[in-house]
Amino acid sequence: MDTKYCTTCKKTKSIEEFYKSRGAADGRQNRCKTCYRVIARCNKAKPKHEASHQSEQYVIDVLKSQGIYCAAGKSSEYKYCDLIAWGCVRIEVKTANQKDGAFMFTSTPRQQEHGFVADLVILVCKWEDETTLHIFPSNHPVFYRSGRIKSGFYYDPYIYKRKSGHGGRLTNALMKQHQNRWDLIECKRLEIASGEQSEHSIHETEYMFQPALINFTDGS
Repeated sequence: MDTKYCTTCKKTKSIEEFYKSRGAADGRQNRCKTCYRVIARCNKAKPKHEASHQSEQYVIDVLKSQGIYCAAGKSSEYKYCDLIAWGCVRIEVKTANQKDGAFMFTSTPRQQEHGFVADLVILVCKWEDETTLHIFPSNHPVFYRSGRIKSGFYYDPYIYKRKSGHGGRLTNALMKQHQNRWDLIECKRLEIASGEQSEHSIHETEYMFQPALINFTDGS
C-alpha cells in the first residue's frame, strides 16, 4: 500500500488520506485530509477581525509597526485573502519553520489550480532565533512552473550556488533582496488608488530597472 508522510501531524498514512494536487511530484498534498479539516474548523471558529493563524497576526503587527495599516482579509470584502493592507492591497502569507536548516513553503490545491488571490506574497521564515519577512509580487516567477503555481517553494540558506530552473529558486540573494520590502505594499496601494492600470506591474517594473534581480543564481 502506498503511503505518505504528513508534514503537519508528522504521521505516515495511506496515500488516499491526502487530497490530490496536480502540482505535486507525487500528485498529493503534503498535509493529510484530517489535518486540513482540523485547521479549517479552527479558522472558522475565530471572529472575522482576528487573523486565522498566529503567523498572520505576526505579519499584521510588524506591518503596523512600520506604519502600514493591515487587517485579516476575512474582515473585509476580500474574505478569501489572508491579509488586506490599507483596505485594498491583498496579501497571501506563507510560513515555514526551519527544519534541517531549510524552509519549505507550500501552496494549496486551489492556488495550484486557480493561482494566488493576492497582489503580494509574504514568506515568513521562522529561524531558530528570529523571524524574517520576505515580500514578493504574487506573479514572481519563483512561484511558478510551466505557468502554474508550484506545490512547494524550497529555500535552503546553506546552499550558496544553485542553477535556476522552472522560473528560478529561492536563494540567499533573492531572499535578501525581498526582505522587508515594505515599499512594494506602498507601490501597489498607489497603483490601486490611482485607478489606472499601469503599463507595467510591480514585478515587471522592478525587474525592468533592476535586471540583476532576475539572476536567480546566488553567488554569495
